[in-house]
Amino acid sequence: IIVSPGRYLENIVIDGKGIKIRSTNPLDDNIVKSTIIDGQTRDTVITLSNVVDSTATLEGLTIMNGKAQYGGGINAKNSIFTLDNCVVTSNTNTATGNIIASGGGIDARDSILNLNNCIITSNSCFGGDSGASGGGIYCDNTTTTIKGCKINKNSVLGGNGITGRFQDGRVGLSGNGGGLYFLNSKARIDDCNIINNISASGSVLLGGLIHAIYGYCLPSKGGGIYFKDSSIIVSDSIIDINLSKGGDVNSTGRAPMAIEQGADSFGGGIYCETTTTSLNNCIISENSSIGGSIDAIYENPTKQHGGSYGGGVYNIDSSVSIVNCTIADNNIQRGGGLGTKIEIGGGIYGNYTTIINTILWNNRVNQIDGATTSTQPIYSNIQDWASGGLGNISLDPRFINVVAGDYHLRSDSPCIDAGARIENLLDDIDGDKRPQGREYDIGADEFVNRKSGIEARTWDLYE
Repeated sequence: IIVSPGRYLENIVIDGKGIKIRSTNPLDDNIVKSTIIDGQTRDTVITLSNVVDSTATLEGLTIMNGKAQYGGGINAKNSIFTLDNCVVTSNTNTATGNIIASGGGIDARDSILNLNNCIITSNSCFGGDSGASGGGIYCDNTTTTIKGCKINKNSVLGGNGITGRFQDGRVGLSGNGGGLYFLNSKARIDDCNIINNISASGSVLLGGLIHAIYGYCLPSKGGGIYFKDSSIIVSDSIIDINLSKGGDVNSTGRAPMAIEQGADSFGGGIYCETTTTSLNNCIISENSSIGGSIDAIYENPTKQHGGSYGGGVYNIDSSVSIVNCTIADNNIQRGGGLGTKIEIGGGIYGNYTTIINTILWNNRVNQIDGATTSTQPIYSNIQDWASGGLGNISLDPRFINVVAGDYHLRSDSPCIDAGARIENLLDDIDGDKRPQGREYDIGADEFVNRKSGIEARTWDLYE
């Protein structure tokens, strides 16, 4: 089916059969942006069910203004489907009752999903009375390939808790995976920009006079990407300016024995739990993990602000391999108000982590922490590193322009020729061959002598 440019007010159901729907020219951005399937916020824009004998393909379309509890833009169950050169934008979902909302843009369960050169942007997922997961894409028991895509400006927000004078208390609920969420899934992510996504747990407003005994918030996890019980490979990708924010507790009332707990925050860029993860040739930069604050006037309360863990990467009980990555300028910050919670692991927090040929620099508060069961880093450049290890250095990596988000190496960088050769990792994030000199360079970029006439590529971090 070939669709001419225009706005089509549709909620399409594809059940049990393969089909291909495309615009007149999927490679023309103007045609893609003007060929719109608009769900009118009535339901999911495109629903796929039991498409298993052949593939459903959507090509060169803009899918927008869907609204549903699962998958505002696309909701797929037990299906095989492909999106090529599509834009999925301005879709949303909101939970009702105690059911978690998932997949603001795309929700895929028990499926096979392939995305090529797509833009997943400005989708949102709101928890209502429950939690929320996967602002851009949610995958459960799904095999996923994402290549050459931009996943940006998506968000999840867990449900808020508000209490009046005669309730014991309320809980702010979790929000996980601002950009991408994977559960019990296999995924390969190549050459993608995952930028400016937000996960936030709900906040609590306590307004009671005497009976509001407690108010606390559940954690937020994975501003950019959330992985759990999955097998994941991420290569040649940028994970940048994502935020995981714990919910706050605020009060306008008084109670003699209140318990107040701001939410912890885990993994500004990436959150991994009981997952096998490989990160190769990736830039993980300027992500933040910020704990929830306490702002209450209860008398004699037990107060605790939220802690902050893993500004760039958080890993709990996972096997994580980090090879030739640049992890820089990430941030952690515990919540304001009273409490003893900590902020730890500005670059990486976690265990069972292998680090090779990687730059860890200018991450706040520290570069690596919590890795008591991890393999010692080797051939890496780690700021303030004093724990030895084969080939490790601690020298200014001399990036070209950090302010502009350009993490290419300058010609005088100590990272040049300072890494180890890695089997089957034959090029860098730009596609430049490794090695250019005697040995591999440390970090995502392999320095190329630009005097040779090879044009330097730029990383478009802020699109």
